[in-house]
Amino acid sequence: MLGWDVGTFEFCSDRILALNYNHHAKLKMRTGGSVGKIGRTQCQKLAEDDGYYYDLNRKEEKNNVRLPVKYRYRSPVVFEFHIAGKRSADAYAVIWLQHLIDNEETPINVPIWRCAHPDRVTQNYVTEANWTPDMPGLEDLKEVGRLQFRGRFKAGIDESHEHFVTDNDTRETFETWEACLAEGVRT
Repeated sequence: MLGWDVGTFEFCSDRILALNYNHHAKLKMRTGGSVGKIGRTQCQKLAEDDGYYYDLNRKEEKNNVRLPVKYRYRSPVVFEFHIAGKRSADAYAVIWLQHLIDNEETPINVPIWRCAHPDRVTQNYVTEANWTPDMPGLEDLKEVGRLQFRGRFKAGIDESHEHFVTDNDTRETFETWEACLAEGVRT
C-alpha cells in the first residue's frame, strides 16, 4: 500500500465482458463519491452466446468512463447490473482499488454476485479468496457470472476531480494543479 490515495480508475480495454451473465443490463459503477454508467444500448450479446459485453468505443466521449477517487485504500469500485423491470440492481461485482498498482494496466477478472443482502457484499471486504458459505448474512451469495476487462488506477489529480471541489481547501488544491498544468510543470 505504497501508492497514491488520490487518482482515477479508468478502463484500458475496448470491452467489458460479463461472461455467463445472461441478462441485457445497464451497468452502473460507483466509488467513493463518483459514479458512471454504461447504458443498455452499449450491451451486446457475445457471439459464443455465453454472456454479454459492453462496448467502450473510445471515439464516443460518453463511453469514456473514468471514476475519480479521493480515498483509494478504502474504496471499492462497485459494478451494479440493472435489468429492465427490476427496481434494484440484479447483481454486483466489486473491485478493491488497494490491489491495483499505480499507473499499471491490470487484467481484472472478478465474480458477479447475487444475494439477498447486497450491502454486505458492496460495503465489506468480500472477495473470492476470503468468502466462505457460512459467512453471516451471505449464506445465499451466488456467483452468476464473471466480469473481465483491463483497467488501471492512474495516480494523482486530473480534470475529472473537478466535481470533488466542495470547500476552499479542495478548490485551492485543484486550482494549484490547473496552474501547474498551464505552466507546463505537470503533464
